[in-house]
Amino acid sequence: MRRYSHAFRVLMDRELFNLLAEASAKTGIPKSRFVRYAIQPFSYTELAPGTTDWNDVYRTDPDPEHPLKQGRQLNVMLTDDEYEMLCRAAFKLGIARSAWVRERVYALLCRSYADELSPLTDASIRDNATMLLKELKTKGTGR
Repeated sequence: MRRYSHAFRVLMDRELFNLLAEASAKTGIPKSRFVRYAIQPFSYTELAPGTTDWNDVYRTDPDPEHPLKQGRQLNVMLTDDEYEMLCRAAFKLGIARSAWVRERVYALLCRSYADELSPLTDASIRDNATMLLKELKTKGTGR
């Protein structure tokens, strides 16, 4: 089992949190697993290339364009690969991680997600994150 070494706090407005809670209750899938799945890019091309210490880039996560005055928080545990993938994706778009996560969760909840999520496991999410980062690093070095 891979260790979850990063705790990430997702800030959501009440509407999104309630949609997530509804979907979680309906499918029996924990809210944190929904979030971990939602942040998985479709391709390594959605990730910022290069070598960066993401802990230096994102010491804080202000979101001045989408400040939440009221809402809910959800703590999500991420592996090193999932955390790096999240940081690379948000960095490439130039937005705060929390804003990027909210957009991805909302997009997942707006489409028909039942078929995608039925075989979903923690291991499949972790493995996909690792695979995407390997693809990015392989393509980046030209191998």
